[in-house]
Amino acid sequence: MHAAEVNWQFVPSLQHVDESAWDACLGSDDPFARYGFLAALESTGTVGVGAVGDDAGWQPHHLIGKSADQHIVAFAPCYVKSHGWGEFIFDPMLEHAWNRVQGQDSYYPKMVVAIPFTPVPGARLVVDKTLPEAVRAAILAAMIAQLRQEMRRLHCSSVHCLLPAAESVLEELKTEGFAIRRTVQYHWKNEDFACWDDYLATLTSRRRKGFRKERAQVREGGYEFVARTGTSYSPEEIAFLHQLYTIPFRMRGMPPYMHPHTFQELFRRLGERIVVFAAFHPDFVQNTSDGTRLPVAMALNFVSDSTVYGRHWGAIHNTGGLHFETCYYQAIEYAIATKRASVQAGVQGEHKLLRGYLPTVTYSGHLVDHPELQHAVVQAFDAESDAITEHATALSQFLPQRNALGGA
Repeated sequence: MHAAEVNWQFVPSLQHVDESAWDACLGSDDPFARYGFLAALESTGTVGVGAVGDDAGWQPHHLIGKSADQHIVAFAPCYVKSHGWGEFIFDPMLEHAWNRVQGQDSYYPKMVVAIPFTPVPGARLVVDKTLPEAVRAAILAAMIAQLRQEMRRLHCSSVHCLLPAAESVLEELKTEGFAIRRTVQYHWKNEDFACWDDYLATLTSRRRKGFRKERAQVREGGYEFVARTGTSYSPEEIAFLHQLYTIPFRMRGMPPYMHPHTFQELFRRLGERIVVFAAFHPDFVQNTSDGTRLPVAMALNFVSDSTVYGRHWGAIHNTGGLHFETCYYQAIEYAIATKRASVQAGVQGEHKLLRGYLPTVTYSGHLVDHPELQHAVVQAFDAESDAITEHATALSQFLPQRNALGGA
């Protein structure tokens, strides 16, 4: 086939898309770009319009490319945004510059190609991997052209492709005039460790002792940990996990991203791709109606065949070291035990460095519908990129691994 044969359309909901066709085009086990994850957000009102008519500010507007025989050969999870909440790639500089040039409070709506509330590099502009390379490249360029045209048709200020993992996508975005912005996340790498002690052996003596002391304090505090897949959880247990998930949001005075029904739907659709590290304590005794013990803290993770993705955490009380144990050390041990290559702990938190998570540069593409302003944005992000790279290198000196820069 040829790229010119692809029929493009934007759809307002995944209800208009066949699940098996979407996932077949995806061609990977990326849990967040799968139909089930995105449909769970839509069907429960976490994105789109909720059951009571509330607009979540993430209006689905997915780009679908079909061949002449109606097979999906390309797609992009796309949303029209009325705010910047839940993106994790912050753009106040762009908003301020746009409003100064085009008029106050005119930055929204904007378009984003992203996974809502999920700062994980992954599939964004997806083209069927079974197609010849030249055809795939042409379809990718056509996708970007479609996004640009739709941005203008909808009178959006800009279009943003957040955290694409594929180098080919980044290169094409840059070719098409997008400003490429770098950010830093923290990822742990599994160097074929056979067990936790193998990993400890790679650390400096000081940090080895620190890890052992930190973990011992949690165990001596009476905490026990259990890892379970999502398929093993009952609806009552899932409802309690959601209550734990909301605690950090309430402490910050923010509403949680996901509704209770969203949790239920995610566990139903993607239970085999969910792993929960649950902490139990003898002073907290609460059970479900069938007598199942409930945890005092939990870390919600998604998994692919190669990666553990730490996403959410919550605790009724957070004593010293509980957060690090539940979210970071448990994930590392699980990755080692299941032979997964990495753990991605998300954005922010340079405290992750001391737990062995490496500073990792990630990328996003940004295009504003104003040529002079876009030129300035490209220059600004290019200048920022050098500083980000230097920052990531400087952070490496604080890593606990002996072979890290500055390790001793």
